[in-house]
Amino acid sequence: MVEAAPESVGRLVVPSVGIDSELHTMEAMDGDFIDPPGFADPYLLLNPGYGMPGDDSMTTYLAIHSWRGGNALGNALLDAQTGQPRVQTGAAIFLDGVEYQVQVVNTVVKPDFRHIDEVFDASWDLVIFTCRWHPSGGPSDAAYLLANQVVPTATDLVAAAPAAP
Repeated sequence: MVEAAPESVGRLVVPSVGIDSELHTMEAMDGDFIDPPGFADPYLLLNPGYGMPGDDSMTTYLAIHSWRGGNALGNALLDAQTGQPRVQTGAAIFLDGVEYQVQVVNTVVKPDFRHIDEVFDASWDLVIFTCRWHPSGGPSDAAYLLANQVVPTATDLVAAAPAAP
């Protein structure tokens, strides 16, 4: 059973591919296929053991639909003609104001997704997953991005501080 909250709980911004979208929440119970209830926005998974943006102790998971021949937010992450990612390693992602940097972009066949250790490795701060459609048709694969939070350095903090009066 999948439950979603319609209200926005923040924003997902991926400047390199033009994403700036409201963030919503959903719960996907164990054993259920993760199926976000909408196509236009990303969904933050609230399952027990999953983190919130900026949480240093748990991984944050987002699910985003893509749609062959349609208009879905996940289409911005992957090129529908080639199946190749549009988001590259090193790209910035902002989730509710917290900055992350993409470390890995990968795809797997959908039945294998839940068994990919890399996706559920606690060393990642953010995991975003969507579908990757094959240009020739056929079933889609699962595509995922793995990212870590960007921790500002002391120099960054000083540069961002307001000037003294």
